Amino acid sequence: MSPEFAFILSCASLSFLPQLRARAAELAAGPLDWAEVARLALRHGLAPLLYSNLAQFGLTVPQTTEAALITYAQHNAVQTSRLTYELTDLMQTLAAQGLPVLAYKGPLLAYALYGDTNLRQYNDLDLLIDVAEVPRASRLLQERGYQNLHPGNTQYERRFIQKDCEYTFFWPEQHIYLDLHWNFVPRYFALRLDIPGFWQRAQMVRLEDREVLGLSAEDTLLMLSINAAKDFWSRLLALCDIAAVAQQTPALDWPALWVRANAARAQRMLGLSLWLARDLLELPLPPFVEGQLAADTALPGLAAAVKELLFVTPLTPMEVNTFLLPAQALPSRLARWEFYLRLAAEPSPEDWEFVELPLRLEFLYYLTRPLRLARKYVFAHRPA
Repeated sequence: MSPEFAFILSCASLSFLPQLRARAAELAAGPLDWAEVARLALRHGLAPLLYSNLAQFGLTVPQTTEAALITYAQHNAVQTSRLTYELTDLMQTLAAQGLPVLAYKGPLLAYALYGDTNLRQYNDLDLLIDVAEVPRASRLLQERGYQNLHPGNTQYERRFIQKDCEYTFFWPEQHIYLDLHWNFVPRYFALRLDIPGFWQRAQMVRLEDREVLGLSAEDTLLMLSINAAKDFWSRLLALCDIAAVAQQTPALDWPALWVRANAARAQRMLGLSLWLARDLLELPLPPFVEGQLAADTALPGLAAAVKELLFVTPLTPMEVNTFLLPAQALPSRLARWEFYLRLAAEPSPEDWEFVELPLRLEFLYYLTRPLRLARKYVFAHRPA
């Protein structure tokens, strides 16, 4: 671990572990590549938090680095203000249309964990709706000015909803991206998430001067761990969020959370995320959780693989073993094989565009997919 990475870790942890303040001050006084510090902060989603902690704890940095962080903080504040207003207004508008919507991540998480929507680095909104409401929600968003970045006919939409977990929308006028979710991960992840259960446990969460519907603390922690796996645990922001939820929720029901994670096949994703938060951010964990982590003998090796990915500077092109890392965080060989087979064999939007088949012949996509892949990866690269 480089001194710059260690400094980022210390500053990221200051929001909930003040005892690391001395370590951050010691590192700041030593030889640091401040340009690298700023680059790492941006890459890991921690630039606003780093700038806030530098100012709060009086850590002196070069003027060029400070100016760069101030510029980014100002830009981030404008963007997060726009996103926060849009989230509250949009949820109110959709509720008036009789469309239940649950918010997570984005401004809601920033305010809940850091007390300020500007202290978390994010650039889009995330909403969860019932899968049956996807067509209606898509229509309402497009009437508002959003463009669906996954256009297609009705057959394409049905297949996409079954296979994937979200539509991405973009509002050009406001320059806002919005992910409309009906699940948290694509089907090939082989998880068994009880989405209706997330809705049943949802609660009103404070967002500045309003309240919006959000996830319970336990479900937030599970969702963040699954999302970290989906992103290959490649950014420290995910671990900081996870650590902050655990630290700020003394009454968190750990046994109930583990039961839900087991039922979803996500207990190792949860365990690995907490292991990393404990090792890198010194998050204290209760005895029950420590016992669960100690019982999973695969976690040390997985944690070492993730740390190697985190410490790479700059981030190298993604390799196959990195892309398959989430599969290694599944709890059984059967679940892992299900992940591999679905990822390799199930048709994708590219297959649907390669040849258009009616729904009654949809099974033929399993035959056309190898042909498309051969054309893309074999024949296209064959010497003339």
